[in-house]
Amino acid sequence: MTAALALGCKTKIIHTVCSDDSTRRRLTEPHPARNRNYDFYLKLKADFEQIAYPKLTVNTDDPLSSNLQACLSYLRGR
Repeated sequence: MTAALALGCKTKIIHTVCSDDSTRRRLTEPHPARNRNYDFYLKLKADFEQIAYPKLTVNTDDPLSSNLQACLSYLRGR
């Protein structure tokens, strides 16, 4: 982010979140990453650093259509 800002690039951050229950359920599905499991998620969550830049937070538990609209509006600057 620092490099993009230093170069004068416009940036947009979309931060996606969901409930722990959704995360647990989603992580039971097959995935090529072998370390992709709920324990690893909890470690990442505990170490997460808040994003200090303007951002849109999207809850992926919400309907896709409303999330898509929110993202498009954000990206278009509305």
